[in-house]
Amino acid sequence: MLNPMLSLSANLIAVYTTNLQIHVRPIMLTIFLLIVHLYAGSFPIGIPSDDHTVAIQAELGELEDSIAVAADLLQNSELVQERRKASARIEQLLGQALRMPGSWDYPFDRIPQISVLRPEDGTIRLFTWQLYLDPDHYRHHGFIQLRMQPDNPIRLQDRSDEYIRPETTVGHPDHWLGAVYYNIHACEYKRNRYWLLFGFDGLEASSKRKVVDVLTIDREGNPVFGSPVFQYQDPEGKVMKEKQRLVLDYATGSHVRLNYDDHYKMILFDHLMPFADDRNGLGLVNIPDGTYEGFRFEKGIWVHIEKVFDQVMETAPVDFPVLDDRKGKNIFGK
Repeated sequence: MLNPMLSLSANLIAVYTTNLQIHVRPIMLTIFLLIVHLYAGSFPIGIPSDDHTVAIQAELGELEDSIAVAADLLQNSELVQERRKASARIEQLLGQALRMPGSWDYPFDRIPQISVLRPEDGTIRLFTWQLYLDPDHYRHHGFIQLRMQPDNPIRLQDRSDEYIRPETTVGHPDHWLGAVYYNIHACEYKRNRYWLLFGFDGLEASSKRKVVDVLTIDREGNPVFGSPVFQYQDPEGKVMKEKQRLVLDYATGSHVRLNYDDHYKMILFDHLMPFADDRNGLGLVNIPDGTYEGFRFEKGIWVHIEKVFDQVMETAPVDFPVLDDRKGKNIFGK
């Protein structure tokens, strides 16, 4: 239906062009008609603008349902071939979904097997998941979605086996230290922005891994993993050592913390000590000793703190019951 104000505008044009008794200078006529058209633009014309968006959201929902089916197989299938196919199916469908217009605003929140993280600044989004092959082998997959190019997702390729020194190696999307990310923290100093990625890797039967990787975007808009923002300083503030990322390998069954703490405004993690695991024949493994280390943000870098708290636990955490000297009590403490 024609906008009534546009109809009025057309009638006014007719009046001014046919009635010779009305004399208005051309410049005044132009200004008058411009005002009429601007005013008419504030009225809805009646063109349906949401149908296309609704259709895209419905298609994204169908793709998410298909991804959820594959993710269930990824988690629960007992056959490694089926798990491989499921992971490849997830990669195909998720890549297809992320290339669609409007995918940036779609939450993808119905697939618990896939970690979906967006930082506080809302500039990027990460999708990561884990493929279990056998007790000693895991593979990771994922995508990065950038707000400035939301329909051009960047595929991540796990090359963890090629990281001989993971704390000093710079990576890229096709050479990624794979992990399932469980937290992301945005950092900025003097307009230099990067993100801390807190991740977990099943690694192998005897040990697990937690990592804090550093994600930056270079001048060409390409993601880069690793940056020397973790510094170890002497008491005078002289830099003794730098790391591109933090990596904690620890014994399976140990409870190790590694995360950003909003209360203390720092990265907190368990201090690990070597332990001879003769019980399982694993040799030396790392376990937490009850103390905590940290990193505090200072002028764009993270400075190491050797001991965060003064209190120390009497014994290091263990993964099996210990009765020690509690006479007359069973393993439940009764």
